Amino acid sequence: MASTGLLAGVNPYKGGNVAIDFTSKPLQMFLQMQQRQEAKAEAIDKYYKDYEKSLNSAGLTTEEQKIFTDKLNEVKGFAIKNKEKLTNPSKYGYDTQATVDSGFRELSNYLGGAKKKAGTIKAFKDFHDKAIAEGKHVSPNYLEIWNNATKPYGAGYIEPSTDKIKIFDPFNDKKYESNITYNLSPMIMEKDEVISDPLTKQDTGFSKKIKKSILTDDQVQKLGENSLIDFKTNEGTKEWFTELYKDTENVKKLNARFGEVYKSVDSMTGKEVIPTIQSVEDFARAIGIAKVPKERIVSETAAELNNEGKFQEWKRRNKITSANATSNNNALIKALAIQGGQTIFENAMKGYRTNKEFSDNKQFTKLNLPKTIVDAYVDKEAVLGLNKKLKDKGFKYEKTVLTPVFGEDANGNIFYAFPKIDDKGKIVDGQYDWKNAINVTYDIKNTVSDKTSGSARTSEIIGEKK
Repeated sequence: MASTGLLAGVNPYKGGNVAIDFTSKPLQMFLQMQQRQEAKAEAIDKYYKDYEKSLNSAGLTTEEQKIFTDKLNEVKGFAIKNKEKLTNPSKYGYDTQATVDSGFRELSNYLGGAKKKAGTIKAFKDFHDKAIAEGKHVSPNYLEIWNNATKPYGAGYIEPSTDKIKIFDPFNDKKYESNITYNLSPMIMEKDEVISDPLTKQDTGFSKKIKKSILTDDQVQKLGENSLIDFKTNEGTKEWFTELYKDTENVKKLNARFGEVYKSVDSMTGKEVIPTIQSVEDFARAIGIAKVPKERIVSETAAELNNEGKFQEWKRRNKITSANATSNNNALIKALAIQGGQTIFENAMKGYRTNKEFSDNKQFTKLNLPKTIVDAYVDKEAVLGLNKKLKDKGFKYEKTVLTPVFGEDANGNIFYAFPKIDDKGKIVDGQYDWKNAINVTYDIKNTVSDKTSGSARTSEIIGEKK
C-alpha cells in the first residue's frame, strides 16, 4: 500500500476501496501542533532568561528579596520592640529569645530554599530542553508546572518534578501501522486482470497479474481495536488523534466507514443499527479501520498479451481477416495463437538473461540482447566534451556513438539506460544513467516475438512510453 504517513506528508486514510481525502487539513493541523510545541519551548526559554537576569548574587529574585527583607525587618522589629526582655532573660524568661531565634532560623531556611529553587528550575528546564532537542514532545501540563515553579519561593512556588510530566515520541505513521497490523494475516489472492480501453470498454489484448491482500470483516474490526490500544498506550498517538478529533470534518469523513464496520442488529426490534463516532476513542478505532483498505493491491506485473491479444496478433501476422476467421475455425486459430507469442518470447529470453545485477543498480539484472535489437536504441549522434568553462580554453566537443545497456526488473519490465558522462566529458566505466532509464518492455517483447509494435492508443493504456 502506498503510504506517506500521517507524519511526513500525512497520508490519506482509506476505507474499503474508496480513498478518503484526509490529507491537506491534517497536515496543516500537524504543522500547527509542531509550531505550538516550538512556541512553547521558545516562551519557556525567554521566561527563564528573564528569570536568570532577576536573580541577585544570593540567588534570589527581586520578589523573593523583598519577601526576605520583609521577614528580616519583622524579626528585627520584634527584637527591638522586646529589647528589654531579650537582655534580661533571667527576669523575663527565654520565650522572647526563642521567638527571635526561630525567626532567624526561618530566614536562614528561606534563603536556602530560595537558592535551591534556582538550581531546581534550571535542572527542570535542562530536562525539558534535552527532550525537545531529541525531537520529543512534552505533555501539556508542563506549562502549569513551569508557571508554579517560577513563582516566588514562599509565595505560590511549587517544586517542579519530572515525574509529573510525560516525555514521548511524536506520532509516527509507520510505527503506528506496524502496531495495528501486527499478527494480522490477510488472504492473498492472485488473478489475471484484463486491461480495457476506458473509452470503448473493449479488451486491448493485454492483461496483467494482480496480487491482492484481502482482510476478513473480523480482521478489519481487529484493526480498529488495535488502533484503540495504540491510542491508549502511546502518548504520541493520543496527542495526534485528540488533535484531529477536534475538527468535526475529520470525524464526518470517517463516520461512514465506522458505521459500515461496527453496524449491528438490535435484538429487540431486529432493525439494523449503524453507529456514528461519539468519542475520541471511537475516532481512534475509525482511523485504524480506515488506515488499511479491506482489499489492496500488493503487486502487479507488466502488461502482457492475453489470449485475445495473441489471437488478434496471430490473425494479423497470418493476414487472416474477420471474413475468413469463421466460427468453425476460430477455436483452432485461438489455440494455435495462445501457444505462440509468449512461448516464443520466453524461449528467446532464456538465452539473453545473465542473472547478474548491475553494480550501480541492484534492481536490474543484465540482458545480453542481440545486436540486431540493440542497434535500434544506439545514439549515433551523441555529443561528448568538457563543460563550457574548459571548452573556452581550447577544448572541443566531439560526436560519438553511445550504446545503451538493457536490464530487467523483478516484474519482467525491461529498461535501457545510456552510460554516464563525467564533468570532463568522458564516459564513466560501469556507471549508467538509471534515473532517466526508459521502459521498453512492450517494444522488446514485440521485437523478440517477431511482432510489430502496438498502436499508440494501446501503448498509452498499458502505461508504456513510446
